[in-house]
Amino acid sequence: MVDATFVNELINRMVEKDAYEGIFIAGAKPLIRTDYGVVKFKDSPLSTEDVIQLLVLLRQKSRLANTPLDEAGTFSFGIKRIGRFSVEYLQQRGSIVVFLRRMKGRVPDIREIIQSREFLPIFVHLLGEKGLFIVTG
Repeated sequence: MVDATFVNELINRMVEKDAYEGIFIAGAKPLIRTDYGVVKFKDSPLSTEDVIQLLVLLRQKSRLANTPLDEAGTFSFGIKRIGRFSVEYLQQRGSIVVFLRRMKGRVPDIREIIQSREFLPIFVHLLGEKGLFIVTG
């Protein structure tokens, strides 16, 4: 059953594990994703009602709490001394998926992002050039 305690435990676990994403799909076990892989948050699968209730509880934390939910959308909220979170959700053919993303408190150094030591000097050189660079992935 998803309730306020579930949400508080989820947020605390994400902070404790330095997780950056929670994945909630009806019929599947809730997962949190860290830099070291995916970790089960709970052992039992979520029902459609559980995922909807999670979405409603997360929405109550945002300034959009009193606006209707669409079939798909995003919103964000902050928790004092914990951080900022972004929620993305979508509903398709009666199934609902919710992603809870924890935003990093700082912008990482390029050396932390680029894992390949072969390409790191190339990226550092490019950063010294003028222009706009977009790194995705």
